[in-house]
Amino acid sequence: MLKKSLDRYAVKLRDVLNARYPVTHMILPSRQAMAWEGVFEKLFKGRQISGPGDVLEAVNLNITAPASGDARDIDLAAASFPFIFEALLKLADSAGQKVYIYLADQKEWKDLTRGRFKSFVQKPTTSGRVELAIVDSSGTLIDRYSVALWKQSANFFHTQGDRAPVKRLRRSRESLSQRSKAAIIPASPIDVVYTWVNSSDQKWRELYEIHAHHPAADKDRFDQTDELRYSLRSIDSYAHWVSTIYILSNCEPPEWFVPSERVKWVMHEDVIPAQYLPTFNSHAIETFLHKIPGLSENFLYFNDDFFLADFVQRSDFFTKYGRSISRLEPYGAVPYLEELCAAGEAEEWQYAAVNGANLIASSFLIRPTQVHRHAPYAFKKSVFDEIETAWPEQLHRTRAAKFRTADDLSVASFLYHHFALNKGSAVEANDESMIVRHTNYRAFQSRAMYKKLKFFCVNDGGGSAGHVGFRKFKQQFLQSRYSFRSRAERPT
Repeated sequence: MLKKSLDRYAVKLRDVLNARYPVTHMILPSRQAMAWEGVFEKLFKGRQISGPGDVLEAVNLNITAPASGDARDIDLAAASFPFIFEALLKLADSAGQKVYIYLADQKEWKDLTRGRFKSFVQKPTTSGRVELAIVDSSGTLIDRYSVALWKQSANFFHTQGDRAPVKRLRRSRESLSQRSKAAIIPASPIDVVYTWVNSSDQKWRELYEIHAHHPAADKDRFDQTDELRYSLRSIDSYAHWVSTIYILSNCEPPEWFVPSERVKWVMHEDVIPAQYLPTFNSHAIETFLHKIPGLSENFLYFNDDFFLADFVQRSDFFTKYGRSISRLEPYGAVPYLEELCAAGEAEEWQYAAVNGANLIASSFLIRPTQVHRHAPYAFKKSVFDEIETAWPEQLHRTRAAKFRTADDLSVASFLYHHFALNKGSAVEANDESMIVRHTNYRAFQSRAMYKKLKFFCVNDGGGSAGHVGFRKFKQQFLQSRYSFRSRAERPT
């Protein structure tokens, strides 16, 4: 029934849209009056159309995907986009789905399912493309597409975006739609790893109290307001190319979580040798990230309070030659941390950074001074293996400590990056990111500072757990900013 209704609608829509948008373009056949009838016939013939995603894949010119390795990179003629877009809206409505477009100026998603085509729809985002989200009736994001719109110049076809995988094509007698289409070779997978703890988990608390010899956990460090839920949503919205997501924990999953082939819950005992368990030391846990079964060679590490604020690509984390990208602070912090350590005033993470700087200095005769930003970490499993080989005793000492100590190494936030940079396995970048705390959240929200960033971190500490305003901000802002449910969430 759906196919028949779509067929009837396609013919009627063609006539209306041809009258409304009388355009001639290199991709449209010369007999414009019959063009869209043929397009829609090919679109639906022999296909099971369940929604707008099927349509986009059917009309894709397939220019970008062979270069990017991502089948969700769609290419369309700019002049054909109004026709196709309005058809998408009707198809979505018929299938009980919604089509959202990311508004480049406002930096937010807008539901256009029951709207009409407007010129702003074609305005590209910072990615250089039109970003579309397909959402089902439960509000779950079921698909994401990046659409490159192609135009004709004197001697070539071109698309927008400074970082387009394919920017220009030579103009020939063949239209773009007639060109032979290259095969899509999937890009090497990039997985994501989270570490997560829930201080309200009864079994976790019992173990903590046994080994800590006192009843109270650090409320700031372990407090959470469903940040994980919204961090996962940010990946779905802004990094649809991510492969598998692993959540490494020694707690039961939150009630809303649903495991799948794409998002997997991994317990400590499945990764960390029994001699080091239980552990409550994040420095120790992070030395085992690369041991997760099935993890890709190139992977990203997120704390659960890390969020994507804009569209990111694989090249934001790994160069095309396979090097990881380390986002270091532009200023040097280690000399100050050394003074704190010497005075006995440093926190454990500060000792861990200084300890790592000492190892790098002794091995490479270069003393690092920068720490990594509070932003996603890009890692290679093979580099982790090299670090294990280089400093087995020091890693064992960190792993054996059930809680953070002054003897720890911070592999994830410090040691890895300076080791990889010295080895030529990483390059440095200084993209802006921001730590949002209970001291600055009002300015972050009122000035819409998140619209100017790629990453931000909503960080607890310094008494934030008891700050009612900050807790309310986290609950309301994250829900508002990341409203699409992820497929890791249980249907309501």
